[in-house]
Amino acid sequence: MTSPEANFNPSEQVYTLVEPTADQLRALEEGPGMVTIPAQMTEINEDTWLGVNFAANFNADPESFSSNLRRQTPVFQRLQILYPDFSSALDRPDGARNHTQEELRQAYRIMAQLVDQNDPYVMHDGKVDPAYLLH
Repeated sequence: MTSPEANFNPSEQVYTLVEPTADQLRALEEGPGMVTIPAQMTEINEDTWLGVNFAANFNADPESFSSNLRRQTPVFQRLQILYPDFSSALDRPDGARNHTQEELRQAYRIMAQLVDQNDPYVMHDGKVDPAYLLH
């Protein structure tokens, strides 16, 4: 599996998606679906602070209601399918308390490319909610 860092272009400050394997494509088709209409998310930079709401995506506490809900979202499922090593490395039982901002920014940049306009709750009042990942 290619690491997210290997897909980072420093001159453009963007992450590119990995080329999915046949197994990953099948898992996407059977699960959350492919991204067919990318949703434009809020852009972040190296000074952006990502708080507890975003970090809660990686709270591995099985008793955490909000974490379990987040893991059911298509964007999180796509992250787990395409970047299983990166995703599992971020899973921590205490959620936000042990994540560095750089880890969270890397995750956000990847996840921002995995949001489809047809995913539940991405659209609000007929428009893409650019802060969808930050709620």
